[in-house]
Amino acid sequence: MTTINLDAQWQIYYPKVYGYFFRRVNNRLDVEDLTSLVLTYFFEALSNPEKAAKIKSPNAYLWKIAYNQLMVFITNKSKEPVPVGLDDNLEVIDETQDNTRSTNYTERSKKLLECINISLSGLDLIIVTKSLIEEWTSPKVATELNLTAVNVRKRLSRAVTKLRQKCRMVWEN
Repeated sequence: MTTINLDAQWQIYYPKVYGYFFRRVNNRLDVEDLTSLVLTYFFEALSNPEKAAKIKSPNAYLWKIAYNQLMVFITNKSKEPVPVGLDDNLEVIDETQDNTRSTNYTERSKKLLECINISLSGLDLIIVTKSLIEEWTSPKVATELNLTAVNVRKRLSRAVTKLRQKCRMVWEN
């Protein structure tokens, strides 16, 4: 392929392949990388006379490359999750460093738990403790307390609403 022909072909295929990945991948940078990778493989195969002779349908070959690259991307993405930050500077976590909570956070958490204990009593306190602090599911809490899961969720909702009103100042100050 000549350079002019290659540029023209790139302009034709790029939006199509980009759209294919855009509908399937949530990250724009990954879509651009996958699109470039697929088109590079495709045009390298067409420019190689031995490979080009084996390709019966270039269009089908292109989409097979795209599909295979998508499968490789999905497989690798699920095996190795990538850390995401809000800024471009990724900080390396030092495993030897002590990962203790700040004193401010600890104090606020203690005050919030005290407010919860003062504001709620009996069954509501148990439901909030099991559901929110111990992270039990509503069916598990319901079984433990001989209630229905719906009843547990309703009581939890009412208790959380009550806590929002009474304990908001504890967390905000």
